[in-house]
Amino acid sequence: ISINEERIFKHCLNWVKKQYLIKSNLSKKLPSASTHHDQPRDIIQPILEYIRFPIMSLKFLSSDVYNSGILTEKELLNIYRSKHLKDSKLTPFNNKKRKRKYRLAMDDE
Repeated sequence: ISINEERIFKHCLNWVKKQYLIKSNLSKKLPSASTHHDQPRDIIQPILEYIRFPIMSLKFLSSDVYNSGILTEKELLNIYRSKHLKDSKLTPFNNKKRKRKYRLAMDDE
């Protein structure tokens, strides 16, 4: 199946929320397990560059991405500017559509 960036973002955000809950619960049980990496942004940071925000719809960026709090206001503004001015250099996020179509493992059965 083909998967769009909005769907990728939603899956990543769900993963981040689960990781956040796991870390929060662990730090309650084991105070020594608490670290400064307990915020959702810190959890998603290693994979953030692989999400292609500039090819998402403005509606999705303005609602789902904005409300997630994952991106800073400056990052969002630069994505909007990049889309409007058609200048990919205004944001560090990749603005090219994915070339490959992905298949779910269940499709092979």
